[in-house]
Amino acid sequence: MGKWFNQLTIVAYGVFIIFIILSGCARKQEEKGKLTVIFGTRLGDSGFATFVQERFEQRYNIAIQPRYRCMEEVVKELKEGGVDVLLHAHPGMEKIEKAGIVVNRRKVAESDWVLVGPPNDPAGIGKCNDVLEALGKIYQHQAPFLSRGDLSCENVAEEKLWRMAGYEPRGKWYVVARLSNKPSLRMASQMGCYYLADRPTFLAERDFLNLKILVGGCELLKDIWEVMIVNPRRFRGVKYQQALKFVEFVTSSEFQKDISKFGMEEYGYAPYKPLALENPE
Repeated sequence: MGKWFNQLTIVAYGVFIIFIILSGCARKQEEKGKLTVIFGTRLGDSGFATFVQERFEQRYNIAIQPRYRCMEEVVKELKEGGVDVLLHAHPGMEKIEKAGIVVNRRKVAESDWVLVGPPNDPAGIGKCNDVLEALGKIYQHQAPFLSRGDLSCENVAEEKLWRMAGYEPRGKWYVVARLSNKPSLRMASQMGCYYLADRPTFLAERDFLNLKILVGGCELLKDIWEVMIVNPRRFRGVKYQQALKFVEFVTSSEFQKDISKFGMEEYGYAPYKPLALENPE
């Protein structure tokens, strides 16, 4: 009896292993047939990536395999292969286009950064005319400020603003989180810190935060989202024709008008502004 039981156990275990392997292969094959789109993590946090995906899949019946990545992670993934198109925002986009890593780069939408902070605003930045003046007040008051400190586009934008303001933030008041977008935002709320936030993400998270928008709407705080196809001459397996449909879709008049509707019901205004209207009304 014990011998037969052991043999049955071995057979069952073997069947289970084969099932796992076949399931994994099937899943990889399924993903292989999808259009792999790398979205900026903030597009995932705000819900805009899902907004794009649902409408594209409905329009073309082409399934998207989404990935949410900060830009410093993107180039590594491109080298590993299996990526078709990017919808992202970063000051380095022009460089990767000139390097031949991507093609068909086009503007899609504009959002913006905002300086948020505790409702009591200890540094008094809510009265400032622009973001550079506000950073100066934070520095002078040594008021707690949280930085992502992770080389993300948000971190790059923040460090650029500090340089433009003429300050090098250092000290106990300047907290470096080394966390991604939403965890950093929530940490800033818990610690009562000022923070450079992505407006759409802040709006999506505001019910969980003890923070308010204190400075926004400045020219320096604009954030441009662009679409681009991974260069099929440099990287294998790029689904160029499907990727081209994605580019055409997100820059089409139809979808550009939809961008203006995103967030209207929840926030009373649209946090993304269309930038590629073919036939603006």
